[in-house]
Amino acid sequence: MSCLRLTLPYPPSANRQWRSPGGRVKLSQAARDYRQNVYAAVIDQGARPLSGRLVFSVTGYPPDKRQDRDLDNVAFKAVLDALEAAGVIPDDSQVKELHAYWGDLDHPHGRLEVELTPLDE
Repeated sequence: MSCLRLTLPYPPSANRQWRSPGGRVKLSQAARDYRQNVYAAVIDQGARPLSGRLVFSVTGYPPDKRQDRDLDNVAFKAVLDALEAAGVIPDDSQVKELHAYWGDLDHPHGRLEVELTPLDE
C-alpha cells in the first residue's frame, strides 16, 4: 500500500467543533460543513480507503496570521474525524503516529496538505 496525499480545506478550530444547546453536546454547524467539504475534496481527488496502521502528516497553511497558532487545534481532531466520516479511514485509531507543521500564508482560504502512510512500509 502506498501513501495517500490530499489537499483539504482549512478546518475550523477544535474550539468550534462542538456545541451544547440545551445541555446536549452535538457537532457544530461549522464542523458539519467542514466534514462535507472534506468529503467533496476526497471524492474530487479520488482517494481510496486505507487499512492498517498509519502515519498521519499534515502541513497547515493558515488563511491569515490570526489562524497561525495552536497547531494542535487545527491539525488533528477535526481532520481525522472528517477523513473517517468520508470513508478514507475506517477508524481514526488506525493512526499510530502524528506529524504537524506550519506552512506559509499563501492562500486566502488556507488549506491543509495531508499525507497518510502505512506504518509498516
